[in-house]
Amino acid sequence: QVHRTNKRGVHFTDTPDRHHKYEFDWDAEGDYWFSQVELKAMIQARQDDAMILRAERQIKVATRDDADALSNTSHDVFIGYKITEALDDADHNQEVSIRGIEHFVHPVLQKEMVRRKKEL
Repeated sequence: QVHRTNKRGVHFTDTPDRHHKYEFDWDAEGDYWFSQVELKAMIQARQDDAMILRAERQIKVATRDDADALSNTSHDVFIGYKITEALDDADHNQEVSIRGIEHFVHPVLQKEMVRRKKEL
């Protein structure tokens, strides 16, 4: 007979582990994953793009602290407005797109992402 409780916790099963064997060609590893150098280059390219887009929009990096002094309700409204502003951006630059790097272009959003991640 199983005794059920509402307590949270780790539950163990009687089912034995199943191990699957996969063959992987480690000589082709570079075809599957980016190297550390490639990742750093991609990050730098996106940061350079964000710098160009911030300059076009006259957004200063110091604006990341704009929401700090606001009360909870005002803070949420301000962040919501900034998210809407970033997502509704016309994105006229033909060389660089804001899509996917909104939080780099609007520093207050990056700070908000970090704050929310810490809450998890």
